[in-house]
Amino acid sequence: MRAPARFKNDQSRRLRGHELHKLLTTQLFAKHHLARTRSSMNLENVLCQINAYHCILHLPSFRAVVSSNDHSGTLRCRAGRTATTPSPFDRAFLFGEGIYEVCLLVNGRFVDMDSHLARLDRSLAACGMTPPPERPQLERIINDLARRNGVTNGLAYLQVTPGATPRSFTAVPQDRATLFILTQAQDFLSAPHLSRGITVQVRPDIRWLHRDIKTIMLLPQVMAKRSALANGFDDTIFVDEQGITEGSSSNIFIVTDAGTLVTRPLSDHLLAGCTRQRIITLARDAGMTVEERIITRDELSRAPEVFATSATYLVVPITRIDDHVVGDGGIGTVTRRLQDAYIAFIRALAATGAP
Repeated sequence: MRAPARFKNDQSRRLRGHELHKLLTTQLFAKHHLARTRSSMNLENVLCQINAYHCILHLPSFRAVVSSNDHSGTLRCRAGRTATTPSPFDRAFLFGEGIYEVCLLVNGRFVDMDSHLARLDRSLAACGMTPPPERPQLERIINDLARRNGVTNGLAYLQVTPGATPRSFTAVPQDRATLFILTQAQDFLSAPHLSRGITVQVRPDIRWLHRDIKTIMLLPQVMAKRSALANGFDDTIFVDEQGITEGSSSNIFIVTDAGTLVTRPLSDHLLAGCTRQRIITLARDAGMTVEERIITRDELSRAPEVFATSATYLVVPITRIDDHVVGDGGIGTVTRRLQDAYIAFIRALAATGAP
């Protein structure tokens, strides 16, 4: 079956915009063994490849691994080859059912990869989802993908979904899970917000009550971030009936007048951030007092320092909350100290070179 001409033309325009002629490399994973092939491809067939069980597609701004089951759909390009694609009947597409992780990459080394993969396991277990068969080799696969894409600074995004079923709430997938991984080049250590800080709005937490599961169901977070931008802020902090829960994609810390570091204790109301735990460890190693307790909305407004942590934020100062300026509007002493400690930890890890 031939692809509609409009699709091919639109696709070609998009590919030219990304200068895909500079890439010319595609890698394939065989079902049980890693098979490496290189093929020179022109602009029209760069999205085409053998309908393999696993496929890595390298693009300048979008590099991905797709592992999919027999329900996969196909795209046919001008050269007549096919490319494996996730099925529209995948439960991620129909029900938003899936788990993901994001891991920072610096100088060819992933930061706290073991923590991210352990959290992936916990989230999958909490949802009753079967891990992909590649789970024992995931760290090697992710590192290999980053190397083959030439990404030494950036991130890896990993997503596991149950696979395809009929459109039924209770349908049980009969085949393997779908695994999707991409690497993205970006220099997070030189991001302007690390020194400039960010501004946030506070909004009621409208999300479900299992926020400890890192699910791909992110519509409330998307709405919160869009609302923040529309209102002139960079991001959103959520608050529930007890107090501050977390940011739309980050954990929140305050520093008290006494210099104590405070963050909300882990529960099903917030995500167990890998960067959050690393910052707590670094702070305690440096002799700082850390308290894990509820932070009230009023306490947030009165805190002399507030910051957020995540794999992509690292440690970012929050300089304004709604119409209230935090401290003197700049990065606080304790925040700077922890930011420096975390970056030093990352650089020390990166100095050991790629695994």
